Amino acid sequence: MRRALLIALILAGSAVATRTKAAEPRKVALLVGVDKYLKPGFKPLQFAEADVLAVGKELEKLDFEVTTLLGSGEGAKKATKANIEAAAEKMVLPLGQPDIAVVMLSGHGQTLKRQPNAQSLGEAYYCPVDAVINRPETQFSLSHLLDNILAPNVGRKMVLVDACRDAPPDVTKGARNPKGIEGRIVSLPEDTAVFFSCRAGQLSFERHELGHGLFSYCVVEGLRGAAANRGEISWATVVAHVGQRMTDPDLTKYMPDSLPQVPIPAGAMPYTVLGRVAIPADALQSTLPAVSATLPKMTEQDERLQQELDEIQDALYAGSNHVSDYFASLASRRLSEWKIEADEGSPIAKYFVAGCQYYGVELEKDQTAAFTLFRDAGQGGVGLAWNNLGAAYETGRGIERNFSEAADSYRLGAESNCGIAAHNLSLLYSRGDGVPKSPEQTFKWDLQAAELGFPLSMYLTARRLRDGLGVEQDTQSAIEWFERAIAAGNTDAMNSLGVMYSDGIGVSQDARKAARYFRMAADRGNLSGMFNYGTKCAVGEGVRKSTGDAIFWYRKGLESLHNESDPERRKDLELGFLHNLRVLGASP
Repeated sequence: MRRALLIALILAGSAVATRTKAAEPRKVALLVGVDKYLKPGFKPLQFAEADVLAVGKELEKLDFEVTTLLGSGEGAKKATKANIEAAAEKMVLPLGQPDIAVVMLSGHGQTLKRQPNAQSLGEAYYCPVDAVINRPETQFSLSHLLDNILAPNVGRKMVLVDACRDAPPDVTKGARNPKGIEGRIVSLPEDTAVFFSCRAGQLSFERHELGHGLFSYCVVEGLRGAAANRGEISWATVVAHVGQRMTDPDLTKYMPDSLPQVPIPAGAMPYTVLGRVAIPADALQSTLPAVSATLPKMTEQDERLQQELDEIQDALYAGSNHVSDYFASLASRRLSEWKIEADEGSPIAKYFVAGCQYYGVELEKDQTAAFTLFRDAGQGGVGLAWNNLGAAYETGRGIERNFSEAADSYRLGAESNCGIAAHNLSLLYSRGDGVPKSPEQTFKWDLQAAELGFPLSMYLTARRLRDGLGVEQDTQSAIEWFERAIAAGNTDAMNSLGVMYSDGIGVSQDARKAARYFRMAADRGNLSGMFNYGTKCAVGEGVRKSTGDAIFWYRKGLESLHNESDPERRKDLELGFLHNLRVLGASP
């Protein structure tokens, strides 16, 4: 998947000869990320918010004071244009010449002219969550950030732009979603450096295998310590690390030969230290998902296969149980090409042919042959193939049931950065099937799945952090994971965060926020959300008291009980809805 991501990293302060405690600059950061937009015309992104959160964690380790705004945030924490401008102004207000400020803007961007008929070049804009496409007055100007907010207040400005640099098409003529910043270098303020994630005309990529955009993945590696030189992480060493890292084969394989992603630095900046690490960089082990080195370098033909694979993974991540339907929809026109590409050695094509054999789609059902191809595809780095094998061993479909083999297959899938395989391995540890029962291992593998973008695991990770199951209790981290799960569309997370605000668990009690999250979940079909929001309406907590609204939601819950697969939970909800309706004097 391609995406536009704009990151601005601004540092203030001059080089000093001594490093006394008094000379240390104040270090602050404003990080903004948007995956999903309120207005039409913007393609949803996968990892813009994940990149913001990952960079934030690393900056906190380097002693930065971090403020984060997300598209999925609430109130002042929501990444609207007004909130971004207010947060930026507030951030620079107390800063002085020696201080360091970091601004990260992650999401879509556009290059637009302020006046439709203007003869000047377009201006670069970041698209906040409430942006309107092609409307510059609704977007956040990069020039405004640099010239009006930072330049008058901060000595040194360093800007990272991780955005597609193709000029956005005219959507009024039926073109694709604009996501780019053309990025021609304009006049930069004094002591300003800009680091683009790609050349003009190129695209910025994000990958499920990494759980990040390629550029941000490398930036996080650098901040984590890979860019350290003699224990210091500086702007210069981060730029050097990212530039070199994105030429490594384990990352260039994700770029089509004809469409590479080459980061480009511009401007000049005196040596400035971002932070220090206590151990040499070569002793550090990155905890970012390991990138399998076995996949071949991606060609344009391979990119089509990868896009099809991403669509299947997206469907699984969204909770779809109809993957066979997806195979059927494609196989009628693609099977012959898949077979040719599989014979030529493509691991992804082998996965698709195996799927057709396994489900009996356009090919005679042959699960034994399918398992052989799934294994070949898995050994070629396709994590979903290992997941399919694990599921077959776990359920005994087409092969003798073997939980130990299922665990081994899921583990190989997880090591190939397949989030759903990591989640399925966590389930085996939670039950003790084929592996020793272990709450700690359950948490470990679901956390990996969450970091790889699997929404259900984000929710489960949040619950375990909230309740201290397999990990030390940490309500603040739980809230962060609930928020990430909500951004990914998980309705149980919406309801759970509502409960935390309703009961004051790890947060100040807030009936209005609780009601808002309950309503969010209810609107999306969550039965617990319907029950809880109906109860808030019945008693008037955080929302206008309305018996009619309460009855509506209780009845809607009863009508929707067929969506609950757990018989015991379905029965409990049914009894709750019926009881509350009786209390209100209403019939079911």
